[in-house]
Amino acid sequence: MSFSAIRSGEPIPVFDGKDYPFWKDKMMRNIRSIDPEAWRIIKEGVKVVNPAKPTDDEKKLLLLDKQVWVFITNHMNRDQYERVKTIDTSKEVWDYMEKIGEGVSTQKDARIDTLRSKFHRFKRHDGENVMSTFNRLCSLSGKLKSLGATDVTDIIVVRTLLRSLDDSFAHLVLMIKERPDFRNLKPSRQKLHMIPPRKLVLYLPVSLMILRVLEKIQPL
Repeated sequence: MSFSAIRSGEPIPVFDGKDYPFWKDKMMRNIRSIDPEAWRIIKEGVKVVNPAKPTDDEKKLLLLDKQVWVFITNHMNRDQYERVKTIDTSKEVWDYMEKIGEGVSTQKDARIDTLRSKFHRFKRHDGENVMSTFNRLCSLSGKLKSLGATDVTDIIVVRTLLRSLDDSFAHLVLMIKERPDFRNLKPSRQKLHMIPPRKLVLYLPVSLMILRVLEKIQPL
């Protein structure tokens, strides 16, 4: 089966000019999971030593490049497709979309600075449940990462989530920070079954991710 005919298990939105970081992240993850070689082509392009007489291996890469081009453009609406339909390679399409979606270097840096400031000032809204807080934080960190920010690591996201919680979670936050694997915790949307808050800590093996601890808890 060709690359362009493959569909991964997680749907990719059709890009309509809005929320480029989300579309880019979904597209990147799907392409990597389908064929790592395809992602390498997007980042590096296909190098053909003698275009007049490509080798068999080069022909395979050129075919894969065309299939990736189709895969990417199949997830654009008509207006976005019209912008890129005359671009020859998947790398050139990807680079063009990054430039349009993220802006030139100075604009990109300005957006990163703005988002980073929001991230460091992140707070939980009054009455907001932990899942909603987590989703807002992950959306913000995802945008930063898609723009190339390298300082927003998993542990920083976890620390920011814990810092955003009010005093009613103080005891739980302290227990989480004292876990031996605290620095290796990662955000996760995986859920626990409903367990009474006072008993929840008895069901927490060390391998559970941070959101599993928090998302079903309401202040006592």
